[in-house]
Amino acid sequence: MSEQLIVVPEWDGCSVLGEAQRLKERLEATSDSDVDVVVITMDGIHDMSELDVSAADEHLTLRLRSGEFEPSTTTVSVRVRALQDIVTDRDPLGVFFPSTPDGDEMAATLASTTGGAGLLDSLLEVKNGELIGHRPVFDKRALVTFEVENRPLVASLSMDGLPEPSSGAETPPVQHSIEVEGVAEEGVERLRTIEVPEKDISKAKVVVAGGDGLESRDDFQVIRSLADSLNATVGASRPLVDEGWVAHDRQIGVTGKSVDADLYVPVAISGDPYHLDDVQAEHILAINTDPNARVFDMADIGVLGDFETYGPKLTEAIQATHATNSSDAEEPRGEE
Repeated sequence: MSEQLIVVPEWDGCSVLGEAQRLKERLEATSDSDVDVVVITMDGIHDMSELDVSAADEHLTLRLRSGEFEPSTTTVSVRVRALQDIVTDRDPLGVFFPSTPDGDEMAATLASTTGGAGLLDSLLEVKNGELIGHRPVFDKRALVTFEVENRPLVASLSMDGLPEPSSGAETPPVQHSIEVEGVAEEGVERLRTIEVPEKDISKAKVVVAGGDGLESRDDFQVIRSLADSLNATVGASRPLVDEGWVAHDRQIGVTGKSVDADLYVPVAISGDPYHLDDVQAEHILAINTDPNARVFDMADIGVLGDFETYGPKLTEAIQATHATNSSDAEEPRGEE
């Protein structure tokens, strides 16, 4: 009987599938077992017009008997319970998620409920026919290695540098669809959902982002006001996303979005490689209280001071410039 690697991909891409393919090839080359890659998608979360799962050996679609799955951290328990019986029955070598807030929580919860080994934000390799996990530490200058005994290895994979899946196999994946019961979300009461369209941060020309130096959710209003004055898109570093202050699609860094802007304004962001490695900006204007912050090494202009003082001052100066320019544009021109 073949071993299995189960993949639950990101909603709009299949990078985790590409990594599972790589691990399958290594496992088959270093052991006597055949390995099948099984992709599991969920109705309501995964848009099959955006996903190409043709490289998998099997594609399993989960559907709720009533309604659809919802892409929210509050529905993680529903999705994990839908996966739990499948993972228990199939006893795979590994179950892989993308390392996103949802993916990390699902991996940790599924590992706990199935008795597997959990590893978050990880890198994987094959050694002597076994899956081995790594986690980068000390600003990616070193790796911690994990050898696990319990199976499955339930891992959320760092999205930095994952291979794209190869083109479809000669034989298309076996297709299955399973209906599962929805489970009420304990302790959650949904009042209403508000759609707030925002610019895609990866395509924005001007981005203002807040970081871990902000002390409260209210402090983030300084970031929003400054962004409004520049007609900019708002972003954030991972700690603020983990705190729930901003949505994950606003996160900048290796586990979030890349920035390719004309102007990037990081406020209270120290400049760890996890963040700055995905910033490609023509100009950077940084505000930080730490004179040794790495962000100043990349900045064209550095403001050494607290965001509470210099954020509003910069906003006022920009607004005053806008007002002056508008006034000049409205003045009638004299006859020549």
